[in-house]
Parts: sequence; C-alpha cells; structure tokens
Amino acid sequence: MTKKNSPLWKVSPLWPIKLPYHIVELGDDYEYCVIGYPSRDYAWIMSREPVMDEGLYDDLTKKLVEKHQYSLDGFRKVPQKWTKAEREKRGISVDDLPDQFLATE
Repeated sequence: MTKKNSPLWKVSPLWPIKLPYHIVELGDDYEYCVIGYPSRDYAWIMSREPVMDEGLYDDLTKKLVEKHQYSLDGFRKVPQKWTKAEREKRGISVDDLPDQFLATE
C-alpha cells in the first residue's frame, strides 16, 4: 500500500465528528491490520488472534518507523489474553480485572 491507495477508515464517535484513520498495513488474509492516524501521533496493531507472533509484531513496528515514519515513543503492547502475571506486571487490581476474566496460564 502507498499513501495514494491506502484505505481510509473513518470513525464517528459522535455526530458530526469524523476521525480519519488510515489502514497502513494489512495481512494478505486479514489476519492483522495496522491503523495509523494522519498526524502520526497514534497507531494501532490489531490481530485476529489473541497472541501475535513476535516476529510479525517486530516487522510491523519496524514498518511503522521506517516505511510510515511513525515514532514508537509511548507505543505499548496491550495483551488480548490476560493472565495473573500480566495483571500484576501492569499493576491492575483484582477489582478492575477479576480472576474470572483471566486466561489460564
């Protein structure tokens, strides 16, 4: 994809506000997508699977920097599959993320 043919994804959280997001990378089988904000202040890497292959994730973050000129300052990886260890690592309380919502380790 290039800037000329990058799909635009518009999000409207509240009428008449529309926020433009660009789909800057997309897996051949739609197994992942990388969404970027035009100012390059925000980006998201999304996957269909709860855990993304580390090599793929590294490749996508590298493309964000080298191909799309995003800074990864403040960029963070948020797990889709939470464990007790992950909850503790991030300082999230049991009240905010009860055990019943955790994956088994």
